[in-house]
Amino acid sequence: MISFFNKYIKDVSNLDVYIVYVGSFNLNIGPPSSMVSLFKLLRDSFNCRISSNLTQDKVDAYKLRPKKNIVTLNRKNPIPLIINLLEVVKEFKLFLSILSFNFKCNMAYLVNKDVKIIITQPWLIPVSSKMNVIYTRRANVSRHAMIGDGIVRKFFEYFFNRSTFIKVVYLVEQTSCEPNTYIIPNFFDERNFDPIVPSTEKIRFNFAGTWNYRKGANEIAILASKFDINVYGALTDDSECNKLLETKGIKYLGSVPRCYDNYFLGDIFLSFSKVEGFQRSVAESLLKGCLIIARERPDSLSIRDFPGVYIIKYDDNLDSVMEEVLNELNNMSFEERMRIGMENRALAIKMFSETKVFGLWKDLLTC
Repeated sequence: MISFFNKYIKDVSNLDVYIVYVGSFNLNIGPPSSMVSLFKLLRDSFNCRISSNLTQDKVDAYKLRPKKNIVTLNRKNPIPLIINLLEVVKEFKLFLSILSFNFKCNMAYLVNKDVKIIITQPWLIPVSSKMNVIYTRRANVSRHAMIGDGIVRKFFEYFFNRSTFIKVVYLVEQTSCEPNTYIIPNFFDERNFDPIVPSTEKIRFNFAGTWNYRKGANEIAILASKFDINVYGALTDDSECNKLLETKGIKYLGSVPRCYDNYFLGDIFLSFSKVEGFQRSVAESLLKGCLIIARERPDSLSIRDFPGVYIIKYDDNLDSVMEEVLNELNNMSFEERMRIGMENRALAIKMFSETKVFGLWKDLLTC
């Protein structure tokens, strides 16, 4: 134990950057992958360390786990007391995880006053206002807005929001300008997203994300009455929402790592989330050469000038707008859709390029 602690102090004392995350690596959500990508982007130019839950062995172990493509819909538990006890245990485990997270961050500062600590969850209670903390915010709302649910998250987030000295990084431009905020998109390696030419001219529609109402599950179910939709993603314990997967037209394919490998050039990706930083699956789809139909959000507006992006405002009638979009897509030739998909890809490569994103991070970390 003493030797481990001594090694930790030695490692941290020489760090430039420490990337810390609460929770295990999971491809079903974007932040863990984004933090790993950021670590890989910075490690050649900075003495950089990532928390042990996101190291390469943890990533590899996750990828080797057997995946279930068919998930049984949740049934209501007849014993509410058991549900309540499970929730208490879950909150307590989260509390311990966040305590560990706070210990890692604050200890790193106490050992090395110059270390830059990068986090993506608003649960840090800093021991000093002199800490150099950079928080990458995954929602396009004010830095002081509460976004967590549950007592534990809200408790830590309340104290975190009082630390106004913390630098905040958004993924896209914001409507309001707040002090200590920066705009840096995620980095995506274009070599992982080679476009695939389809063997058929049929228009294919894809959706990827946790299947819940916040991600727009109800609207996806409505659209499935008009055309078939391939749905990828994990389920939650909301049995009512999960039943929407039984809607005719939805083909639920389960939780699939790198589901974008199944997308073809000219496919249509559907993004109906209510809140996003920049939806990772949208970026992945653009890099695969897909066209995008998305609800109006700051992240979707940031790509509104891409040739193959259709934005639907929240006060628009979904049926009428989708009818117009579908008519335009159906009148488009197979070659035209692929050409627009390649234009989307070229613009996305420029937007998320290593040179651009690294330059922005370098400026922030060395200022």
